[in-house]
Amino acid sequence: MLRKKAIKCVALVASIAMAIPMMAGCGGNSADGKEHIQFFQKKPESVKITNKLIKEFEAQNPNITVEQQTASNPITVLKSRMAKNDVPDVITADGTYYNDLVKANILTEQTGTTAYKSVANKSYYDYLHKIGQTKKNYVVPWSIIGEGVLYNKDIFSKLGLTAPTTWDEFVQTAQKIKDAGQQPFIFTWKDADPANKMAMAVAAPEQGKDFWDNLQKGKASFAKNPGWKLSADRMLKLKTFAQEDPAGTDYDTGNSQFANGKSAMYIQGIWAIPAILEANPNIHLGFFVLPTRDQPNTTPLISGTDALIGVSSASKHQKAAQKFLTFLLSKKIQKEYTDDQNLLSVRSDVPANTDVLKAMKADYIDKGKTCIFPDVMFTGASDMQGLSQEFLEKGDVNTYLNALDADFQKNGIK
Repeated sequence: MLRKKAIKCVALVASIAMAIPMMAGCGGNSADGKEHIQFFQKKPESVKITNKLIKEFEAQNPNITVEQQTASNPITVLKSRMAKNDVPDVITADGTYYNDLVKANILTEQTGTTAYKSVANKSYYDYLHKIGQTKKNYVVPWSIIGEGVLYNKDIFSKLGLTAPTTWDEFVQTAQKIKDAGQQPFIFTWKDADPANKMAMAVAAPEQGKDFWDNLQKGKASFAKNPGWKLSADRMLKLKTFAQEDPAGTDYDTGNSQFANGKSAMYIQGIWAIPAILEANPNIHLGFFVLPTRDQPNTTPLISGTDALIGVSSASKHQKAAQKFLTFLLSKKIQKEYTDDQNLLSVRSDVPANTDVLKAMKADYIDKGKTCIFPDVMFTGASDMQGLSQEFLEKGDVNTYLNALDADFQKNGIK
């Protein structure tokens, strides 16, 4: 899930939409008679498990060969390849540039396919309709994510603390940890994406359920939204509990420091858990939703789809590509993938495999007690990440909120 500062793609739609009718899929048939398809995916952290799954697929389908490709800046690579009429057969995206791909008309409709039907909670398609601004289903979600506060159970137990359920309790918990001579949080604001993720975790539950609809209609703004103003002030409050140099700490360092007891809490998503466990397999992890409400246990979980998968409309191997997509959404493969990546499956028959995920699914996702990540309401050209990072460094609330408004006017999904 982690992304570096948002890559500019202002010219994406304009540069590729005209080329679509001429595009040819990049896969081909070799001298051995096999169909060769390319799977372009955006998650470097899942390369190892995906290679394993590809081997399983090829064993079941000896006439199909799958080549995995990945990039740290996927939208830029896709833009370049599309301009050259070199479109991968199967493509992953995330919410921040799915809208760009919809406008470029490069994906096939998935409604009614086996992969589409595999997704148990159809509300995630409503979510994709909103960010794609289309009622058609050009992708299926690969897995589900959530963000909140990871905490060290041993430190909490030693200090006699329990997971807070209101904003005031959250601040009081941080203060008690600080008073005990320990570090409440590790913040990794050297990277723009984690800085923005913290901003979203604090603000998303407080902006109001009609905020995005009104923003799209020009009837609301970040600067005039009481929830965003309150949340910006709260971000600065949390900064008072930061380590000495949050702007100098990157994501990888933060994972390692938290894993090894350098802080009691870590505002992050479940995608960070594998790296944390790799750094310290013996850590006793807990999770709670970052509580922004005054009433206990009323704050929704910020949640959404992790990666989205679609089949290129230019692929010469539509059946083989769709077969691979169906394979990735099958019960056995969903379990292998989500267990390895510590994510939630989109299928109802694949249970969560850790206490953290089980609680998240049962208490929030299954009950519909969620809210969306704000950055998915912007196109890939947005600089929301950079704006949040700059705000946390400089602390100017009005400048931040006005800049978000300007960014939405230019790059918001309308």
